[in-house]
Amino acid sequence: MDELDMVNPMDEFYKNPTKRFYSLSSTESDSSDDPPDEELEKIGKEPIEFSYENTDEFPENWYYSQFWYDEPTIKLITNKIREISKSYKKKEVQIGCVCCPTIHRNLTGTLKKGKVFLFDVDEAKCQQFDNYVPYDFNRPKEMGDDYKGKFDILVADTPHFTYMCIRKIIITIQYLKKSDCKIMFCTTTEQEPLVKHVEELLELKKTDWVIGHAGGLQNPYACFTNLKDEFLEVKKVETPKT
Repeated sequence: MDELDMVNPMDEFYKNPTKRFYSLSSTESDSSDDPPDEELEKIGKEPIEFSYENTDEFPENWYYSQFWYDEPTIKLITNKIREISKSYKKKEVQIGCVCCPTIHRNLTGTLKKGKVFLFDVDEAKCQQFDNYVPYDFNRPKEMGDDYKGKFDILVADTPHFTYMCIRKIIITIQYLKKSDCKIMFCTTTEQEPLVKHVEELLELKKTDWVIGHAGGLQNPYACFTNLKDEFLEVKKVETPKT
């Protein structure tokens, strides 16, 4: 058994998804940074309403380490997925989005032959999506056997820049993907050992695509993929006027 598959059986930790995810995002900081229980309870229960048309109504939640892609990045990745989907002869292409709800949100209802699933921790926000699957990266294989080896295309992002988190996302991808799955994995390039880990375990190569974030996240980012050269070309994407 992979030692990273083992979890700490802390009942309260796993019963409270908001507290769980905040704790995971703070694993390298002092526990005194945790928000008070009443604030956690408020965050977990507060309804979030949004529409597909208004990005402002789909806000980032930093307690879940959410940093949305900027518009050019969303267009780049979703257009790549559409290109790849068209290359399949099958009627329905299975597409999985791991920890990247903005990609799922922008793909939904726009594919002629594709079914898009979202795996994410933020149930309050994401349960309104079709084909949403609650997902905790700390338990990377517990989304159900129905999803094992299911996906033709996977796009994933890592919520945190730690070895443990990136390793768990890699395990998730390995669990969900078909043998010939097309993978796009976006993560930081700050730490060379982590980059090497992604490249070796998933057999991906770093692209020169520009991956940006709307909220101003400054960490250097890249997309790693196993796409063939025909899909690597970046078509010009106009930056929306402000």
